[in-house]
Amino acid sequence: MMKKINWIGKRTIFALLVTGILLGGVLVGVLMNAPRSANAQQSQLTPDEAKAAAEAVSPGATATDVKIEREGGLDVYEVQLDNGMEVEIDAATGEILETELEDDGDDANDGPDTPEDDEDD
Repeated sequence: MMKKINWIGKRTIFALLVTGILLGGVLVGVLMNAPRSANAQQSQLTPDEAKAAAEAVSPGATATDVKIEREGGLDVYEVQLDNGMEVEIDAATGEILETELEDDGDDANDGPDTPEDDEDD
């Protein structure tokens, strides 16, 4: 009778050990892949900070519109400036991702054509 109790005890301990290891691995995986929502929101730029960063890219320009969008897994501020420039800023880091000058559609006030432009004509 005593041997049977020990055998059940050993199997139970083994099963608990295996279960603990598996659950520990799952927990580590979940924590490593969990979105940093609480911390990211605290360190995320405010719309006013995004405006200031965009205005610093083009001195003398004033931000007219600020939107936040999700692009490629990142929260990105799109800031429109009054000089026609759009600045994209990583909302978590403040890094300038892209600047783009709007085309007003009026070729008369554009600069001289580049050689690449001549090939299209």
